[in-house]
Order: sequence, then structure tokens, then C-alpha cells
Amino acid sequence: DNKLDPLVAMMAEVQAKNKVSEMINTSTERAILESGYTYDSLVNIRYDSVGRITSISADSIKMTRLRTKITDYIINDFKDFGGFTIEISVSNLMDDEIIPDMSIPASIDPGAAVTSTLESAFEAAGINQTLHRIYADIKADVCVLTLISNFNIEINAKVALAETVIVGDIPKVYWG
Repeated sequence: DNKLDPLVAMMAEVQAKNKVSEMINTSTERAILESGYTYDSLVNIRYDSVGRITSISADSIKMTRLRTKITDYIINDFKDFGGFTIEISVSNLMDDEIIPDMSIPASIDPGAAVTSTLESAFEAAGINQTLHRIYADIKADVCVLTLISNFNIEINAKVALAETVIVGDIPKVYWG
């Protein structure tokens, strides 16, 4: 039915995004825990003779291994699901409680295209503090299959992998 198409698609998309986002977070958490990497193992911090930080550099080999592991875990988890079913209540679609509660099955094709990049960001965290975050930016393109129609959606997730606060010298004068 043409009246139901947009409603089914909208509800299926919301539920699919929630399920895929949950799976991405779980897969990423597992990859981080199993890798054993911490902030200190992902970056190299250099200090001067009085203990001030002079540089922070990423260990690109470990970062690449972690990114690959995250992507592999997400792809494998999609395959392990073999697709899953999203139940869409017809009474909710029609906003009518008189209609008997039936469900329209929908599923997510397990052959998702997944890409990930690792990013690093520095943010001011106070007068003499800087927050350094390393996070994964993950994109999954999935196909949602319903009895009425099929459509593609893109799910983007930004997952924190490690962070630390870098404390600098306390300024002698502060104008602000």
C-alpha cells in the first residue's frame, strides 16, 4: 500500500539505526578490550629536561591495527547476525488501537559496507589544560529489507577510544 510505504520505511529506518549503532558500539568495545591498547600505548609523549611535554605522536602501527580490528569485528558481527528482524507494529503505524496488533517483518542485510578512520582531537579543558581524544569514526552502509520496499541507510558513529587531560604550566597572568 502506497500510504504505508513511507511509514514502514520511517519506522524500519529508526529501528535499524538503533540496532546497528548498538552493534557498532559493542563490536568497538570488544576490539578495544581485546587489543589491550590504552592511551599510553597508542601515543608517544616526549618531555623536555624539566618534565614539560614537547610533543605527542601517534603510534601509527598500533592505531592501524586497532582500526582494522574494529572494522573486522563490526563486519563479522554483521555476518554473525545473519540479518535480524525488526518488528513494526501495524497498530502503531496506523495510530489506531482497534487494529489487531500484527507485525511487519523487516531485516537488515548482513552484507554491510563498513569503513572506519581513527581521529585525534585536542580541546581546551581549562586555563592550563588540554583534552586529547582519540576516537573511531565509523560508517556502515546497510540495506533494510521489508515486505513493502527495500532501502539503504547510512549509520555514522563516533566512538571514543582513549583520552587524557594534559596539564600545562599555570599562567602567571590571565586576561579574560
